[in-house]
Amino acid sequence: MPRPITRCSPSRRARASAWRNSSESCRCPSSGFGRRNTADLTSAVLDDCAQVEQVFSHVMPELIGTICSTTIAALVMFIYDWRLSLAVFWVVPVSFIIVGLSSTIQTKFGTKYLRHTIVVASGIQECLERMSQIRASGQSARYMKGLSDDINAMERA
Repeated sequence: MPRPITRCSPSRRARASAWRNSSESCRCPSSGFGRRNTADLTSAVLDDCAQVEQVFSHVMPELIGTICSTTIAALVMFIYDWRLSLAVFWVVPVSFIIVGLSSTIQTKFGTKYLRHTIVVASGIQECLERMSQIRASGQSARYMKGLSDDINAMERA
């Protein structure tokens, strides 16, 4: 007996195709998603998007403006007197070299700070979710001391 013909709308097929393609191309481990509910994941993704939007809307225009004005000033000074231009702008390549050589140190400290930030965020989230249990067991002072220690460690990092 032949199978009955079912109609599938184009949007349904597109969603199914997009889901299949995204699940095939996803390279991130799924173990971290098992412990979180959808609201936490949505909140994390939206927070990351907000941070990226903040950088691209506020930091990047200022950075581009700074690069353009520095380049224009260097060209004008080079036309006026090349020695003056060289004396003023020798700092720019030296600063790029210093930033390039210190990237491993910056990465190490950034990772350390991010690790502490995640510990503090998960501690606050756990406190919010289990506040009634913490108060009922009389552990609020000890729990808050641990959370305060985590916050102090994050601020030192």
